[in-house]
Amino acid sequence: MLANFWSIVPPLLAIALAIRTKHVYLALLGGIWFGWFIMEQFNPLLATVSAIENTVAVFKDPGSTRTIIFCALIGALIRFFQFSGGVAGLIHIMENKILGDKSGLKIVQALALLTGMLLFIETSISILVVGAIFLPLFKKMQLPPAKLAYIADSGSAPTSILLPFNAWGAFLMALMAAQGLEKPFMWLLKSIPFNFYPIFALIILLLTILTGKEIGPMKKRMQLALDKKITFGSPEESLSNDGVKPRMLNMMIPMLVMLVVLPSSLFYTGWPDDFEGSLGATMIEALGRASGSSAVLYAISAAIVAAAVMYKIQGIKSTREIADEAVEGVKEYMPLAFIMVLAFAMGDLCKAMGTGQYLAGLTSEFLSPILLPAIIFIISGFTAFATGTSFGTFAVMMPIAVPIAMETDAHLVLCLSALMGGGVFGDHCSPISDTTIISSMATGCDHIQHVRTQIPYALLAGALAVIAYVIIAYIMAI
Repeated sequence: MLANFWSIVPPLLAIALAIRTKHVYLALLGGIWFGWFIMEQFNPLLATVSAIENTVAVFKDPGSTRTIIFCALIGALIRFFQFSGGVAGLIHIMENKILGDKSGLKIVQALALLTGMLLFIETSISILVVGAIFLPLFKKMQLPPAKLAYIADSGSAPTSILLPFNAWGAFLMALMAAQGLEKPFMWLLKSIPFNFYPIFALIILLLTILTGKEIGPMKKRMQLALDKKITFGSPEESLSNDGVKPRMLNMMIPMLVMLVVLPSSLFYTGWPDDFEGSLGATMIEALGRASGSSAVLYAISAAIVAAAVMYKIQGIKSTREIADEAVEGVKEYMPLAFIMVLAFAMGDLCKAMGTGQYLAGLTSEFLSPILLPAIIFIISGFTAFATGTSFGTFAVMMPIAVPIAMETDAHLVLCLSALMGGGVFGDHCSPISDTTIISSMATGCDHIQHVRTQIPYALLAGALAVIAYVIIAYIMAI
């Protein structure tokens, strides 16, 4: 482990390459190779071998493997929604009730945000479902994919961390417990009102929808789209339902199955063998021990099976044709699965090089009870930006932030909130973040365009969060 300046070079190189080339594959591959070039004492041959072997080693982790499989299988489910007439059915209902209304633009955007927020149990599902359902509607209303990507990305993670009854909450509680914090669920609940970044991010997103006011590159994209200077193609062409009668239930019922199986699977995978005490306490314990990747994979699999049975009963396609459609859907999402492999490989590289530890160690130079929450937010944000993972940032920063907060008599809840919000903030700004990549691909948006259009809003919410942490910490110190 290096844990020095060299440890931040590979992720920063990947970010620079992503911005320069607008090619995420090359950016991640370049960053991974250069990282192992450093680790192997600048030997290009050993660097190439190590880069290949350690990328393959991603599959040694069951959680990573399940996530990669899930990213591929979601393609099958989205393909099902299209050929069964499920998405087309939703569009027909929207056309009759919303699209002809003057406020239709705002209503469709608000519905996209609400859909993503309701799926707070898992951010990837939230983003992918929002993209699958609302991309045809956005095309029909001449709204740019960049706005849908922003809604999907900035609506999912903030909601997931503010409503922590999911894998996010389970992971954070486990990290808190490892630092000796008793009743981690209560600490998590106490942190919610002070988790300023996700709160400000959601407020800003909602204001852009309600007022129609945009800033930065998004303003230009919206104007070009509304002036019909951007060609989207026919949304009907992307539905591929081959004359099947539009039927919204063909999408809604599998989604409902997924939403029922997901929380059930979280409890199943984390339920203790020795059931003792109250039901409520045991449920909280189960969430803390649950496997989020397993729950998501079970939920997606159940939804696919339910959809296949429905379509077979309706006679939409034969069993063989349904299987062929599933394979085609998986093929369409293989690029996303491959990017996830590279993103995990980059995360493993940063862990091996000590990138997070080096960045987090910079906080020791600026210790102050009043400034500490803001400093933790900034360092967490930069760590997530450089590594492309909020979960990895939480894991790195928690063992550092908690002891520092206790030693300096800083407000612990504020520091915990700043750590969580900073991780989400950096994730929203990073072109190598897995959720940022998923948001781009799920909404048909150019990846760098999504990063460029979202960053001004993230920076605004981040600046407001830093100011809020300083003010609140000062008030609490009086």
